[in-house]
Order: sequence, then C-alpha cells, then structure tokens
Amino acid sequence: MPRGRLKEGMSIPSLDDDVFASDKKKALDNAERVIEIKLNSISDFPNHPFKVKEDEEMLDLIESVARSGVVMPVIVRPVEDGSYQMVVGHRRKYASEKNGRTTVPALIRNLNDDEATIIMVDKPRSKRKC
Repeated sequence: MPRGRLKEGMSIPSLDDDVFASDKKKALDNAERVIEIKLNSISDFPNHPFKVKEDEEMLDLIESVARSGVVMPVIVRPVEDGSYQMVVGHRRKYASEKNGRTTVPALIRNLNDDEATIIMVDKPRSKRKC
C-alpha cells in the first residue's frame, strides 16, 4: 500500500479520541468529585469501630443538617453490586436520615479493606459537625 493512503474501511482517530486525550484531561476525568448518593444504597462498613449514638452531639448534628444540609461529604467505596459501603460519615448519614433526606454528598474512593480501615480510624473525632 502506498504511503499516505489508508486501506478501504480504515480511518484515522480524531483528536477527540481517548488515544490523543491530554494527561490533564485524563486527570480531570479521573478526579474525585462530590456526588449525591441515595442513602438507601449505602451500607455500613463491616465491624465499624465507632457506634452512632443519639447523644447531645448527635442532636446538634441533626439540627445542623436540618439548617444547612451536609457540609462535609461522606466517603464511600463501591461494592460489586453497584451499591456503596460507608467508610467515613456514618453520623452524617444518620443525621440525614433523621431529617428525611434521601441523598448525601459523597466522595467515592476505590479502597481495599486495609485502606478503608486506615481512613476510617484516622479521621479526627473531635468537634464533629456536618
């Protein structure tokens, strides 16, 4: 086949094709972003070490969510069946449910059990607000 000619049925990918996507575009496409996730699609993390209690601090959080919504997104990880598992934000989820909300802002991260556990126990537990 002569140089510069394409075989019949062949085409050259356009500049918009993923083959030529810039590293910056790829990074933006894969960047974490906050999305609203349905509360009923989020299950608790197995053996979560912290228990959600309806104490004075929780009542304050419930009131705060009623006023302002959830300000700090929860962190979830995807499950094979298309649902999510809570990593960080059990209290915000509970406060949202108590306010009749059906969704919560969330960051989705692909984490194995060890990574999820480290993030879960590493989060500061003082001055909890939404």
